[in-house]
Amino acid sequence: MQLFKMYTDGGFCNTQSKGIGSWAYILLKYDEKKKEYVELTKDSGREFDTTNNKMELKAVLKGVESLEKNGEFDPKTDELEIISDSMYVIKGSTEWVDKWKEHDWKTLTGKDVKNQDLWLKIIGIKDKYQNLKFNWVKGHDNDKYNIECDAMCQAKIREGVAEVQNACN
Repeated sequence: MQLFKMYTDGGFCNTQSKGIGSWAYILLKYDEKKKEYVELTKDSGREFDTTNNKMELKAVLKGVESLEKNGEFDPKTDELEIISDSMYVIKGSTEWVDKWKEHDWKTLTGKDVKNQDLWLKIIGIKDKYQNLKFNWVKGHDNDKYNIECDAMCQAKIREGVAEVQNACN
Protein backbone atom coordinates (compact mmCIF):
# COMPACT_ATOMS: atom_id res chain seq x y z
CA MET A 1 0.00 0.00 0.00
CA GLN A 2 1.26 3.43 -0.96
CA LEU A 3 0.32 6.63 0.87
CA PHE A 4 -0.67 9.84 -0.87
CA LYS A 5 -1.75 13.24 0.41
CA MET A 6 -3.41 15.95 -1.60
CA TYR A 7 -3.72 19.52 -0.38
CA THR A 8 -6.41 21.58 -2.08
CA ASP A 9 -7.65 25.14 -2.01
CA GLY A 10 -10.06 27.36 -3.84
CA GLY A 11 -10.24 31.12 -4.04
CA PHE A 12 -12.59 33.82 -5.24
CA CYS A 13 -12.61 37.52 -5.93
CA ASN A 14 -15.45 39.65 -7.29
CA THR A 15 -14.01 42.47 -9.36
CA GLN A 16 -16.01 44.73 -11.66
CA SER A 17 -18.98 42.32 -11.28
CA LYS A 18 -16.84 39.51 -12.64
CA GLY A 19 -16.47 36.52 -10.30
CA ILE A 20 -12.90 35.32 -10.63
CA GLY A 21 -12.21 31.97 -9.07
CA SER A 22 -9.12 29.86 -8.67
CA TRP A 23 -8.24 26.34 -7.63
CA ALA A 24 -4.97 24.68 -6.62
CA TYR A 25 -3.68 21.34 -5.45
CA ILE A 26 -0.41 19.82 -4.34
CA LEU A 27 -0.04 16.05 -4.57
CA LEU A 28 2.40 14.26 -2.25
CA LYS A 29 3.54 10.64 -2.00
CA TYR A 30 5.15 8.98 1.00
CA ASP A 31 8.75 8.04 0.26
CA GLU A 32 9.72 4.96 2.29
CA LYS A 33 13.45 5.64 1.92
CA LYS A 34 13.24 9.25 3.05
CA LYS A 35 10.50 8.51 5.61
CA GLU A 36 8.59 11.61 4.53
CA TYR A 37 6.09 12.86 1.98
CA VAL A 38 7.59 14.24 -1.21
CA GLU A 39 5.91 16.38 -3.83
CA LEU A 40 4.73 14.59 -6.96
CA THR A 41 2.97 17.40 -8.75
CA LYS A 42 0.99 20.59 -8.29
CA ASP A 43 -1.20 22.75 -10.45
CA SER A 44 -3.60 25.67 -10.35
CA GLY A 45 -6.05 27.39 -12.62
CA ARG A 46 -8.72 30.05 -12.76
CA GLU A 47 -12.24 30.53 -14.05
CA PHE A 48 -14.59 33.45 -14.52
CA ASP A 49 -18.24 33.67 -13.45
CA THR A 50 -17.89 31.10 -10.69
CA THR A 51 -18.06 30.83 -6.91
CA ASN A 52 -15.62 30.04 -4.14
CA ASN A 53 -17.36 26.77 -3.32
CA LYS A 54 -17.14 25.61 -6.93
CA MET A 55 -13.43 26.32 -6.89
CA GLU A 56 -12.94 24.40 -3.64
CA LEU A 57 -14.59 21.37 -5.22
CA LYS A 58 -12.79 21.86 -8.53
CA ALA A 59 -9.44 21.75 -6.69
CA VAL A 60 -10.29 18.28 -5.36
CA LEU A 61 -11.46 17.06 -8.75
CA LYS A 62 -8.43 18.44 -10.61
CA GLY A 63 -6.08 16.89 -8.05
CA VAL A 64 -7.73 13.47 -8.30
CA GLU A 65 -7.65 13.71 -12.09
CA SER A 66 -3.90 14.34 -11.90
CA LEU A 67 -3.41 11.45 -9.48
CA GLU A 68 -5.20 9.10 -11.85
CA LYS A 69 -3.16 10.29 -14.84
CA ASN A 70 0.04 9.73 -12.84
CA GLY A 71 -0.56 5.99 -12.96
CA GLU A 72 1.11 5.18 -9.61
CA PHE A 73 -2.12 5.11 -7.59
CA ASP A 74 -4.19 1.97 -7.08
CA PRO A 75 -7.68 2.98 -5.84
CA LYS A 76 -8.23 -0.46 -4.31
CA THR A 77 -5.13 -0.62 -2.11
CA ASP A 78 -3.46 2.79 -1.86
CA GLU A 79 -4.48 5.46 0.63
CA LEU A 80 -5.38 9.03 -0.32
CA GLU A 81 -5.83 11.75 2.25
CA ILE A 82 -7.43 14.92 0.89
CA ILE A 83 -6.62 17.94 3.05
CA SER A 84 -8.59 21.16 2.71
CA ASP A 85 -9.27 24.29 4.73
CA SER A 86 -12.83 24.27 3.38
CA MET A 87 -15.47 22.89 5.73
CA TYR A 88 -17.77 22.88 2.69
CA VAL A 89 -15.50 20.27 1.08
CA ILE A 90 -14.81 18.28 4.24
CA LYS A 91 -18.32 18.15 5.72
CA GLY A 92 -19.92 17.92 2.29
CA SER A 93 -17.77 14.91 1.39
CA THR A 94 -18.03 13.10 4.70
CA GLU A 95 -21.48 13.99 6.06
CA TRP A 96 -23.78 15.97 3.81
CA VAL A 97 -23.71 14.06 0.50
CA ASP A 98 -25.35 10.98 1.99
CA LYS A 99 -28.17 13.10 3.44
CA TRP A 100 -28.57 15.00 0.16
CA LYS A 101 -28.88 11.74 -1.78
CA GLU A 102 -31.48 10.45 0.70
CA HIS A 103 -33.49 13.66 0.35
CA ASP A 104 -33.41 13.81 -3.47
CA TRP A 105 -30.69 16.48 -3.51
CA LYS A 106 -32.52 18.90 -1.27
CA THR A 107 -31.07 20.75 1.71
CA LEU A 108 -32.68 20.62 5.14
CA THR A 109 -34.57 23.79 4.18
CA GLY A 110 -35.92 22.14 1.01
CA LYS A 111 -33.74 24.06 -1.44
CA ASP A 112 -31.84 22.40 -4.26
CA VAL A 113 -28.27 21.47 -3.35
CA LYS A 114 -25.86 23.79 -5.14
CA ASN A 115 -23.05 22.32 -7.25
CA GLN A 116 -24.78 18.95 -7.51
CA ASP A 117 -22.83 18.14 -10.69
CA LEU A 118 -19.55 18.50 -8.82
CA TRP A 119 -20.81 16.63 -5.76
CA LEU A 120 -21.80 13.70 -7.97
CA LYS A 121 -18.18 13.52 -9.15
CA ILE A 122 -16.99 13.58 -5.53
CA ILE A 123 -19.36 10.68 -4.79
CA GLY A 124 -17.86 8.80 -7.73
CA ILE A 125 -14.40 9.27 -6.22
CA LYS A 126 -15.62 8.11 -2.81
CA ASP A 127 -17.14 5.00 -4.39
CA LYS A 128 -13.99 4.19 -6.37
CA TYR A 129 -11.30 4.87 -3.75
CA GLN A 130 -11.29 2.24 -1.00
CA ASN A 131 -8.92 4.10 1.35
CA LEU A 132 -9.98 7.72 1.09
CA LYS A 133 -9.91 10.22 3.94
CA PHE A 134 -10.89 13.87 4.07
CA ASN A 135 -9.23 16.04 6.70
CA TRP A 136 -9.58 19.69 7.58
CA VAL A 137 -6.63 22.00 8.19
CA LYS A 138 -6.90 25.52 9.55
CA GLY A 139 -6.39 27.90 6.66
CA HIS A 140 -3.68 30.52 6.60
CA ASP A 141 -2.08 29.06 9.70
CA ASN A 142 1.23 27.21 9.72
CA ASP A 143 0.75 24.31 7.31
CA LYS A 144 3.23 24.92 4.50
CA TYR A 145 1.26 23.07 1.82
CA ASN A 146 -1.99 24.83 2.69
CA ILE A 147 -0.17 28.16 2.56
CA GLU A 148 1.37 27.25 -0.79
CA CYS A 149 -2.00 26.22 -2.24
CA ASP A 150 -3.47 29.52 -1.09
CA ALA A 151 -0.59 31.43 -2.67
CA MET A 152 -1.11 29.55 -5.95
CA CYS A 153 -4.82 30.49 -5.86
CA GLN A 154 -4.08 34.14 -5.11
CA ALA A 155 -1.61 34.31 -8.01
CA LYS A 156 -4.27 33.00 -10.42
CA ILE A 157 -6.81 35.50 -9.07
CA ARG A 158 -4.34 38.36 -9.59
CA GLU A 159 -3.89 37.21 -13.20
CA GLY A 160 -7.65 37.19 -13.66
CA VAL A 161 -8.08 40.64 -12.11
CA ALA A 162 -5.38 42.03 -14.40
CA GLU A 163 -7.10 40.44 -17.40
CA VAL A 164 -10.44 42.00 -16.48
CA GLN A 165 -8.87 45.40 -15.84
CA ASN A 166 -6.98 45.31 -19.14
CA ALA A 167 -10.18 44.44 -20.98
CA CYS A 168 -11.84 47.52 -19.49
CA ASN A 169 -9.06 49.88 -20.62
